[in-house]
Amino acid sequence: MASGVVLFIYFYTILELLLDIGAVYFAVRLARVTGAFRGWILMILAVVLTTLSVSSSVISTIVFVPASNLEALVNQFGAGTIVEGSVFGIGTSLFLFLAMFELYRTFKRLQAKPSQAE
Repeated sequence: MASGVVLFIYFYTILELLLDIGAVYFAVRLARVTGAFRGWILMILAVVLTTLSVSSSVISTIVFVPASNLEALVNQFGAGTIVEGSVFGIGTSLFLFLAMFELYRTFKRLQAKPSQAE
């Protein structure tokens, strides 16, 4: 049981990092489509800082915490607590990624349409 939760912890941390990297990618592409102004730059910096925070968590979890220590943590607090705690982080990263992707798609579509005001 504990080893399955340890694999979940590894999967979760890597998935959260990939979602945050994807959010940074689409935020940068969005700035290229709309132009770089202060609001977009601040938004990109917030997404980058979030990604750096998650990446430090991934490095700490995978590199510095042995699997035996993770199993002890799971045994101490229970698998349900570990899984519940990860849902918020994954949800936040998923919604951030989807928001950046949808904003990019919307502005890209608007840029492709000819202006009807002319």
